[in-house]
Amino acid sequence: SNKMSDPAPPLPAPTWPEIEAWAESVEHLRPICEMSVVRDPTTQPLAPFAPPAGDGGPVDPALYGCASLNRLRLALGPSLERLDERLGRLTNLATLIVAGNGLVELPACLGALPLKSLDASRNRLSRLPAVMPAKTLEALDVSGNELEDLAPLAPCVQLVSLALDANPKLADLSPLRFAELKRMTTLSACGCAVETLDPAIGGLSKLETLALSHNPLTKLPPTLAACKKLKELKVDNTRVADNKVLGYIDRGEMKQLAKYWEKTAGGSSKGGGSGKKGKR
Repeated sequence: SNKMSDPAPPLPAPTWPEIEAWAESVEHLRPICEMSVVRDPTTQPLAPFAPPAGDGGPVDPALYGCASLNRLRLALGPSLERLDERLGRLTNLATLIVAGNGLVELPACLGALPLKSLDASRNRLSRLPAVMPAKTLEALDVSGNELEDLAPLAPCVQLVSLALDANPKLADLSPLRFAELKRMTTLSACGCAVETLDPAIGGLSKLETLALSHNPLTKLPPTLAACKKLKELKVDNTRVADNKVLGYIDRGEMKQLAKYWEKTAGGSSKGGGSGKKGKR
């Protein structure tokens, strides 16, 4: 009965109890849409559930047949270094949580998934997939990795929140298309290597929280005055030396800070930033 036209080889029978439960739910015509697989490698060896170690890593390959899933969490510890391209078979997946594993890369198939939320924080990622799910992605957390280049995020203009904290080699936020990020409310990049901010960051019209603590940042571009919704600005442990700016921030006086910036920007039309303006 094996049709020649079907390019995908059949998946093995499940070894994870979570997948057995999913298969049962499908039989009862009430398919499970959420799955959370959590193993503490220190107390729960993956062995009883895991397929033999091979290219697939510690993931039960039967997972890739769970087509109804729209939310998946995998917490398998440092042995989870890669995700199989067969993840692309989960064509309903809107939320993927793979925080706190040992991932060194994310699969290329990610860009084809309808992901709204991706949490890949606390892994070992040195780069993002070239193609991200730009049309759908609203929340992305890649904090606690080893990222340097944000270019793959340029087309992701639906982002509402972006967490980049604790990527110690990340120096440049300018690949983000600030002027097109009309929905972004939260941008957090504490503990990175950011020295300057592109003045185009003033284009984040909905921005409410900007967190840049623990960066070698020396000044904030006065163009931030255009972020009228900004409520919270964190720049502790930076090299920002303008005491007036720091005073307004300490007292939470965002409107006064905006007025001060508008005044200083008026004086020097350059706005103090040395970033590149305009679209590429």
